[in-house]
Amino acid sequence: MQIEYLAHSCFLIRSKNGTTVIIDPYDPVIGYKGFNRTCDALLISHQHRDHNYIPAVHGKVKAYSGATGPHHIGDITFRGVLADHDDAGGDKRGKVIIHVLDVDDIKLCHLGDLGALLTPSQVEDIGTPDVLFIPVGGHHTISAAEAKIVAEQLKSKLIIPMHYETGQLRRDEFPLMRVDVFASMMPFVERLSDSVIDIDPLASTKEQRVLIMNYTA
Repeated sequence: MQIEYLAHSCFLIRSKNGTTVIIDPYDPVIGYKGFNRTCDALLISHQHRDHNYIPAVHGKVKAYSGATGPHHIGDITFRGVLADHDDAGGDKRGKVIIHVLDVDDIKLCHLGDLGALLTPSQVEDIGTPDVLFIPVGGHHTISAAEAKIVAEQLKSKLIIPMHYETGQLRRDEFPLMRVDVFASMMPFVERLSDSVIDIDPLASTKEQRVLIMNYTA
């Protein structure tokens, strides 16, 4: 399985058989360069422009927004878990869909713009992902400290931070923390110069590891 970090909260997932899924495409007005990709399915966690920009994807594609599933696209299976975009039960910013995917015997979880700690029911619904995409910038989402707690709740071994300040993101609209705040709280952190990684389902790590990816945009 291959993961490409396009930017912000947007990732392209490719199975070994070539099935592709893009999660949370962003509108370039937020500061990152646009991209023009194709995919077999488009997953949208919620209807904010930094997560739902369908024109980023070239050609006709089925978009899933608010779908709980399970759904099957080629050899990829995914489902959604409802969560809050804020710490007020969704009263401030509404709801988000957490996407849980099974790709090549690897379980991934994309938390979208999660705005509160997970409930015991949500933890049970999600299970234990092998790979966790987690927002760490705060303001619109959980803070770095809360992200550490959520990572502990889900017990994932590989954690990929997203939705944080980079220098390209518009500060007037997204006054987020840098990823270093979250990284400083975690014991094992690796920074990549590449925006694409291959994940081996047989590879295992005893310790929880944070992987800070470069982004394509």
